[in-house]
Amino acid sequence: ESFVEHLNAVNDDYFVACLDIGHAELKGLKTSAVEMIKALGPKLQALHIHDNDYLDDMHTLPGLSEMKWNEIMKALADIKYKGDFTFETDHFFDSLETVEECECGLKLSVLIGRRLIRDFCKYK
Repeated sequence: ESFVEHLNAVNDDYFVACLDIGHAELKGLKTSAVEMIKALGPKLQALHIHDNDYLDDMHTLPGLSEMKWNEIMKALADIKYKGDFTFETDHFFDSLETVEECECGLKLSVLIGRRLIRDFCKYK
């Protein structure tokens, strides 16, 4: 509610919201990512996407922990989200040691990104 109030107070079409999906799902917050997406509606125009276990700020690839990505993609489709899906998955890559592992990690990132987009489009 506070986020939306601040956006409305500025009342400028160029002042929009970026939601960190992983941070929105951390324990202790009163709202979920889905609730925040719905509340922000058309003001939501950018995302930081990463997964977590609702306790730790894991910054790992979507689907590698516990967040409910189908519900998140449906909420984004419901508000007709038009922005980018920006992965913020640095901790996933921290554990990779070789160039070959990093290349495989990047390929996996692309596949997961395509799955999220496919799921998002399914709900449109």
